[in-house]
Amino acid sequence: MKLVSLILAAGEASRFGSIKQLALIQGQPMLNRVIEQHRGAGLEKVVVVLGANAELIKQQIDPSVDVVTAQNWRLGMGESIRAGVDFILHQRYPDASHIMIALADQIAVESLQIATLYKHIIHNSESIIASEYAGNVGVPACFPKRIFSDLLNLNSSNSDLQKGAKSILRANQQNLIKVKVPEAQFDIDTIEDMRRWRNSFTG
Repeated sequence: MKLVSLILAAGEASRFGSIKQLALIQGQPMLNRVIEQHRGAGLEKVVVVLGANAELIKQQIDPSVDVVTAQNWRLGMGESIRAGVDFILHQRYPDASHIMIALADQIAVESLQIATLYKHIIHNSESIIASEYAGNVGVPACFPKRIFSDLLNLNSSNSDLQKGAKSILRANQQNLIKVKVPEAQFDIDTIEDMRRWRNSFTG
């Protein structure tokens, strides 16, 4: 099994007021913290998708990760997924068996939760493993090789590019394992979200 983490960090984050991916979390850029959590869970192969402010972000994040820039990042999350999966399969890790898709702003998701998802993959290698939180099912989620073509062909005509992989999760209910990850409901869109996270998770 070769699992690759694909961290989506391409958005402009206009509501945040600055470059969100570089906002300091416990003394390090938010994106670096997310990368660290994946590696702490034993996932050494990490690919980051950038878009807005890509060059500035590259200068300040962990230089050991693979970085791909989604040229059409403005089209939405699905475009970032397509760019990242294409890079993994055709340039960096053509023998990947699974891809775990995660967001750079889900900062409450830590190594423990990522490792839990990973364990489910080991025992259910042909299933999609997705996080369940606040009545939703979404990322972090792990997709087996048989789903890679679907990720590469997200269809802009039905808003898949904006919604990312949700349509794929809906279409694969029979082979979907939900893992409770309540921490995944916290994503950071504004400075107030950051304060709320600190109050909830860091005391």
